[in-house]
Amino acid sequence: MPNTKYKKPILIILLLSIIIFFRCDLLNTKENESNQNILSALVALASQSNATQIPDTDHTVGGTLSGQLNGGTIVLLLNGANNLSKNAIGNFVFGTTLKSKTAYTVSIFSKPNGVTCGITSGGTGTIASSDVTNVVADCNICANGTKASYEACDDGNLVNGDGCSNTCTVEPSFICSNTSPSSCNVCGNGTKVSYEGCDDGNISNGDGCSSTCVVEPGYTCINSPSVCTN
Repeated sequence: MPNTKYKKPILIILLLSIIIFFRCDLLNTKENESNQNILSALVALASQSNATQIPDTDHTVGGTLSGQLNGGTIVLLLNGANNLSKNAIGNFVFGTTLKSKTAYTVSIFSKPNGVTCGITSGGTGTIASSDVTNVVADCNICANGTKASYEACDDGNLVNGDGCSNTCTVEPSFICSNTSPSSCNVCGNGTKVSYEGCDDGNISNGDGCSSTCVVEPGYTCINSPSVCTN
C-alpha cells in the first residue's frame, strides 16, 4: 500500500504552484474572466485542504446520575442500545466508544418502581475531539411532593383518581399546576383555578374555552365559570 504521509503537503504545494502560474497569466491577460474564476476556485481549495480537521478518534460518553433511586436500578441507553445499568448515584460512562463527528443520544430504558427519571442536560450532541462527560440524568421519588422538571405532576401521594396518578402523570380530564406539590382540577367543572386559562363548565371546543381549559384564539374569557367573547 502506498505511503500517504506526504499526500497533503504535496497537494498544497501543487495547488500553490498552479495558483502562481495563473496569477502570472492573469497579469498578462486581465480580461480573461475564465482564468480569474479558476484562480478563485484554486485558492478556496488550497484553504480548505489546509484547514484544521477533527481527527477520526474514539471517545466515550458519560456524565452524572443524581437524585434518588429508592433502592432500585436505572438502565440508560446510548443511541438506543448499549445498555448501562446503575443502582447508585454518581458518575457513569458507557462501555461503547464512538468515533469523532458521530451524533449521540442518551435516553432512559427503564427506572425503579415508584421513581421518575429524566435526562436533564447534555443528552444529545455530536462527538468532537474529546470524551463527552456532561450528560446529566436525574431521578426523583414519585409522590414525595417535589415536582421534578421531567414529572408531569407530583401531588405528594400515590392515590389515583385525584388528578395526579401514582406514576406522576396527569390523569384524563384533569389539569395540574406546575408547582410543588401539584394541585389538580377537573377541566370543565366550572371552577377556574389559577393554572387554567379558563373553565366554562364544559369540555366543548369552539365556544372560546377549549376541552383542555385553554382560551381559544380570538376569544377573551373572564370569571368562574368562564364567560368567553370574541
